Amino acid sequence: MPLHPISRAGGLALCLLAACATEPIDRPSLEQVRRRGVFPDVPLDFEVEISSASVSIAPNLDELVRLSLARDPGIAAAFEEWRAALARVPQVGALPDPRLTWAHFLESIETRTGPQQDRVSVAQTFPWFGKLQGRVDVAAKHADALWWNVEARRAAVVLDVHDAYYEYARLGRDIGLTRDNLELLQSLEPVVQRRVQGGGAQAPLLQLQVEIGKLEDQLAGFEAFRPAVAARLLTRIDLEEFGELAWPDLEVPAPLPGDLGSWLREMAEGNPELRGLTEAVAREDARVISADRESLPDVTVGVDWLRTGDARMPGVVGSGDDPFAVSVGVNLPIGRAKYRAIVDEAEAGRASARQKLERRIDELAVALRHARFQHDDAARQIGLYRDTLLPRARQALSVTQAAYGQGGAVLLDVIDRQRALLAFEQAYWRACAELGRSRARIESILGRHRFLDMHEGVTQTTEGSR
Repeated sequence: MPLHPISRAGGLALCLLAACATEPIDRPSLEQVRRRGVFPDVPLDFEVEISSASVSIAPNLDELVRLSLARDPGIAAAFEEWRAALARVPQVGALPDPRLTWAHFLESIETRTGPQQDRVSVAQTFPWFGKLQGRVDVAAKHADALWWNVEARRAAVVLDVHDAYYEYARLGRDIGLTRDNLELLQSLEPVVQRRVQGGGAQAPLLQLQVEIGKLEDQLAGFEAFRPAVAARLLTRIDLEEFGELAWPDLEVPAPLPGDLGSWLREMAEGNPELRGLTEAVAREDARVISADRESLPDVTVGVDWLRTGDARMPGVVGSGDDPFAVSVGVNLPIGRAKYRAIVDEAEAGRASARQKLERRIDELAVALRHARFQHDDAARQIGLYRDTLLPRARQALSVTQAAYGQGGAVLLDVIDRQRALLAFEQAYWRACAELGRSRARIESILGRHRFLDMHEGVTQTTEGSR
């Protein structure tokens, strides 16, 4: 019993699809590894259980960085953009869908073996050798470039957390020092008042009260600024509703070892922005190669089946037999201007990508030199204040206070020495905070905050996952 035409066509289609099937791209391992690196110690829904007790103690810089990385929506957006690009790789590497056609002859075509009534065709187009691989290379390089956008966003978050942390810690030191100095001057006020009551001049008392007022105003300004600075940290980890953040314990950061030449080489190899731009150049190189292949013809292979009825004359050999035909065709890429324009577009894109890479290298080299100067200058200031200026200022204040108690100095001398000591102490902790910030900027430019450098053995790339 002959098969229904649709059934026979379906069988032909299945055979053709089986011959054209390709292995799917396996990427779960890569995606899982990189997801864990982007969102450390956090479930895949990006939720972290945190209570208000987390902000009642001095915040830990490493913990703030971890929570900020886990909760930053920009990192999540960049990660999903990379996943979307990675999902495009198997799409562009797949063959076009086969084409199934059924035709019914409104008037049967009479042949010796019988009238032909229906025709079923199955055709599959095969792009010319190398065209599919070229498209895969472009898509894979694009995904690689977008991965480095994820790394660059992570580095930006780490740098911003360091900057906010040191700003907040320095503000805490400023408030503490100002409060201590205010209390010291306020403790002198009763002494001066007694001297005034004993017949002394009133000018020192007025001058002391003016100095106390200035410190009170400075302290009020620092306190008013505190919520705004703390918000940079709290908003990142969704804890702004818990109110005040405790003061961190600002310590003296250790200077970074290394010379500018080695840092410039490390920057060229490790900075995520430069890595992403380098992958973008590689993508455009692959696009040029792929564009050159677009003018090559595609080959289409097909199978036709014609349903034929029984011959009108009995005894005809082959009566009712269904003929088959095999066809091979190529498209004719005669639009040379179109294909030349495709190549021109790819070459212009490659030139643009290379110019962007060179410009960014120059910009980051300048930023690294500036950060190096700030780093070295802050380290120099720390040594100067710690070893020379602060000890001498404290000694000068102690001597002046003793002399004032014995009548050998005036109150203005005590106020001047106290003001100088406060300025030196604030400058010292400002230099400590600047050293921490400049160190973080240098590490960010060098690419030392990358996930791939923090986990040995994670060397897969989108190309390797194929």
